[in-house]
Amino acid sequence: MRVTSSWPSGRSGESTIEYQTSRARFSPCFRSSCDLFNKAFTHIADKIDTVYKDLTKGNNAPTGGVAYLSLEDSDVSLISKELPSCAANS
Repeated sequence: MRVTSSWPSGRSGESTIEYQTSRARFSPCFRSSCDLFNKAFTHIADKIDTVYKDLTKGNNAPTGGVAYLSLEDSDVSLISKELPSCAANS
């Protein structure tokens, strides 16, 4: 995952200082959220295929099905304040 940031143009004086202060305070929180998301995503992605295979084993499919987890959009903007979403595929 890549965290990106961009500086809006057209800000002046006091609003730029307020923006920079708010951004500086928010960035560690956002990065922490991204780190936690990445840890959870990696854990789930590592386990989902094995769990799905166990759940779908049967006479018609003795080895079970196949499942994986992928990111829908790996680019995240600090300005949008959105965490990435993911989709399970089977």
